[in-house]
Amino acid sequence: MESRGIPTPSFHGETVQPPGVVVLAGPGPGGGWVYPRSNLLVQNPAGGARYAYQVGESLVRRGVFAVSVESRATERALLRFRWLDKVAPLRPRLRARATRKGRVRVTWYSARERGSGVKCYEVLLDGNAVQIVDAGPALNRWQVTIRAPRGVHRVAVAATDRAGNRGRAAPARVRVR
Repeated sequence: MESRGIPTPSFHGETVQPPGVVVLAGPGPGGGWVYPRSNLLVQNPAGGARYAYQVGESLVRRGVFAVSVESRATERALLRFRWLDKVAPLRPRLRARATRKGRVRVTWYSARERGSGVKCYEVLLDGNAVQIVDAGPALNRWQVTIRAPRGVHRVAVAATDRAGNRGRAAPARVRVR
């Protein structure tokens, strides 16, 4: 989003847009976003052919987030952001196996998440968090190696989305020698 203090030509160049807050969007790091091109000017749905958002207007991605223009001056704007995503990610697909003495290789595939996107994965050993893995750019597969004492253990991975919704953990049992 950017605050434009003076009138500017519209996206198509034929009309002059009033000053206000405009939204530039593009695809997410892994694609799959509703905006196929980078630097795409998003039309204000409340403004007809107007792209600029005025005080009191909001950009809403239903079920994901809302950004409202609280106030605006020539050189700056005050925006309010809030998550609307209330749905936790689904469980990732998980595999765990002992690779050598005291080590467990944990491999999992992306958790389905249709709201704010997965922020991180928590790797658990016997119910205790042992590692947090940033989901970063939209990868399809993650792999970590953790330490575990001899015996049978429960390994699990849970996804948390950007809105803070934590999904149920995907469990696996592994015997460490």
